[in-house]
Amino acid sequence: MPTPEPTSTNNNGRALIPVGPKGVELKDVDSMFRFARCYLQSNLAPASFKNEQQLVIAWAKAAELGLSPLQALEGMTIINNRVGIMGDLALAMVEASGLLEQKRVEYSGIGDTLECTVTLQRRGREAQGYSFSVKEAKAAGIYDRSPTWRNYPRRMVYYRALGFGLRDEFADILKGTKTVEELMDYPTETDAPRGRRTKVVQSVEPEKPVPVAQQNGQSATDSKSARQAVQSTNGASPLEKVRQRLEESRISEQEFLDVLRLSKIPETQSLKSLACVSERILLMSLSGWDTVTEIAGELRERRAEV
Repeated sequence: MPTPEPTSTNNNGRALIPVGPKGVELKDVDSMFRFARCYLQSNLAPASFKNEQQLVIAWAKAAELGLSPLQALEGMTIINNRVGIMGDLALAMVEASGLLEQKRVEYSGIGDTLECTVTLQRRGREAQGYSFSVKEAKAAGIYDRSPTWRNYPRRMVYYRALGFGLRDEFADILKGTKTVEELMDYPTETDAPRGRRTKVVQSVEPEKPVPVAQQNGQSATDSKSARQAVQSTNGASPLEKVRQRLEESRISEQEFLDVLRLSKIPETQSLKSLACVSERILLMSLSGWDTVTEIAGELRERRAEV
């Protein structure tokens, strides 16, 4: 009997997410979204990544830099709405390229005069020195703004000097990506950029989303009929149906819970997970799913503009 050929899709026609010698292989945006959803639900995602979209953008950036998805999240983060790479990972990428022939680190001075000089030599070029000092940090206003600078000045002057050197000497490897240590020192952007429309999300009344029974002028006692109508689709329970709708709409469970909290219904204010949502609330959400997706989209826009 001939051996069946391996398939790249599962029984539902969805592309499989392969795991190779270098870890998870995300070959398209759909697989990125599905893996991002899994990663967020595991509660193992770094705190700076708030939603699936941020993870997908970070993985797209990682693909440009030649990093595997999980390796990228260990050394990348989002600061001030920009994807940054930690100095240690940037150095590892440069060393892995084989283009770094020499690296030397020297310190001088103490207190305000503390300075670090990082000398880098790229293959085929002359060695170049890059320096940064506590005095420069104070002049730029970043020393007093960050407790990290006050607690670890020696380490911070090193990473700033290293970041400048790596970006100048190995721009083709880092492709313009700034280091996390540099992004941390940038002022926080609080105002929406000029020329962009700022959309304010209004509070949602407790009546939204409105059950189908109430829209038709029927009493709340018809909720049993509504539940049976929902369950009649593929025989799924309200919870299973909501999970299916979330996946189809590419809304994370956390975003769904945020939408429910905006309704200001008392029982939705302390929800910790989708499994804690009552059947009544699930039925209301399914009946007004268009409203759920609209509000979820508005919340994403609001977070992206903050």
